[in-house]
Amino acid sequence: MKIPIIGACQIKFGELWDKGIKELIREAGEKALKESRLKPDDIGKLYIANVFAPQASGQSLLSSIAFEELGISNSICINAGDASGSAAIHEAANSILAKEIDIAMVLGVEKTSDLKTNEVFSLSSGLISQEESFAGATVQSQLAIITRKYSHDFKLNAKDLSFIPSKNHKNAVGNEYAQYSFELTEEKISSTPMSAEPIRMFDCASYCDGAAALIMCSERAARKFKRSVKGYLLASASASGPLSLSKRKSIIENEPTVKAGNDAFNFAKLKRDDIDLMELHDFAPISEVLAVEDLGFAKKGHGLQFIKNNINNINLSGGLKACGHALGATGVRQAVDLLRLLKAKKMKKGITHTIAGTGGIAVVNLFGV
Repeated sequence: MKIPIIGACQIKFGELWDKGIKELIREAGEKALKESRLKPDDIGKLYIANVFAPQASGQSLLSSIAFEELGISNSICINAGDASGSAAIHEAANSILAKEIDIAMVLGVEKTSDLKTNEVFSLSSGLISQEESFAGATVQSQLAIITRKYSHDFKLNAKDLSFIPSKNHKNAVGNEYAQYSFELTEEKISSTPMSAEPIRMFDCASYCDGAAALIMCSERAARKFKRSVKGYLLASASASGPLSLSKRKSIIENEPTVKAGNDAFNFAKLKRDDIDLMELHDFAPISEVLAVEDLGFAKKGHGLQFIKNNINNINLSGGLKACGHALGATGVRQAVDLLRLLKAKKMKKGITHTIAGTGGIAVVNLFGV
């Protein structure tokens, strides 16, 4: 599998008060078309990744909006929670491999800033099980439970995890598209109020507005249109598991991530040592730790030390924490940033990883330049 990518772009993430979801779709889509020098009629199918548009923007039919704004007549919406963008890449790849289409646009978009804080919390409860949500759980409180269990099992001080968001904020400095492109010290993070003990206010990523787009195509189409290739999708795998923490074999090992990671590496016939850069799900500090372990880069209990030993290889964009988490757009944004960083650093291969909620769905994509 080697699917060329001839367009990769994003718009700035953040609280975009002057733009609605229509404007976000139009801006990212037009930017991708311009970059790839394609017309709307050249796109065989548009894959729109989004989570909250029906509730947050009062819009359920994003395919029709995309037609109005971009003129692309064949499109489908993908909702896999936080993993929607990566799942849309996965689905587009399958359509190209099946020769259903020659060219696909994957467009991730989210608009949440018009919602009140309590409304965002209410919507995000759909990312965890209904039973546990009714009992008072939230995404953050479940991540707090996971953090406490991990800290207990591996004799870790949860405060030590502040290294991860601090590191990711430092990485975002200079990233013009990041929501928070400034540094945050470990001391500052550790001094903020608890949001769900032991997780503090500045530990977790913020939901935000944003959009990003990829243009993927068959090798035949790349030759036909004579377009420069920005990189290749080398493998894509997804997996699902229990939504409820209470139904998981272990809350500190995410089975969907393990399976999707193994499947992707096996499909691409690559080893973990082949990977130069990683854009990993880091909604909370423990998320990044579990990601490097469950993807097979570090043994269980050694994730934090692995991250410290590889600070120049993990979430150099700033991750979800500093870039902002525009749910439907995040997986696509990760791919855009990964391709950009691989070329800038003259490296060859990278991985993106996203999960939905606390790990009910995982998608792993491998890229090369």
